[in-house]
Amino acid sequence: MVHDFQLRLGRFMARNTLTITRVTLGIVFLWFGLLKFCPGLCDVELMAQQTMTLLTFHLIPPTTCIHILAVWECVMGLTLLFAPAETRIGAMALRLCVLSLFAHLAGTFLPLVFFPHEVWKHLPYAPTLAGQYILKNVVLLSAAVSIGAATYPARSTLCLVPALAPTRRTA
Repeated sequence: MVHDFQLRLGRFMARNTLTITRVTLGIVFLWFGLLKFCPGLCDVELMAQQTMTLLTFHLIPPTTCIHILAVWECVMGLTLLFAPAETRIGAMALRLCVLSLFAHLAGTFLPLVFFPHEVWKHLPYAPTLAGQYILKNVVLLSAAVSIGAATYPARSTLCLVPALAPTRRTA
């Protein structure tokens, strides 16, 4: 009985892990993007503004930077949630989204270098709450890698649970 449950659970996870990852990552990006449209609701808004202002060499005003970031995050979230991977255009949108996720997530780590006094209590082992918020993006990055592995063409297919892959019996 326990073994059957474990097999069913394993098969469910293997069949649905990419969908679950896409949906949850999409919700997170859409949610956090929407929060950035409402001044004061996002605790790292100021740090995001400062980072983007530095990256644009102060050529774009901070409020415009945060709105660009908000739109970017919302578009990525909506793409993850609704782009049909089975269609050519949907697959292309997902591939662009994965590249966009990599660029975005790379940028989220920049405050660790740009503003060390705000993200570290004791460098490099004790991050502040803002630093923890940034460091958790490693998990989002791994989710983006999983989605990318299933989205980009590869010479072999992605098999998340080799033990559950169909096997051929020989006589």
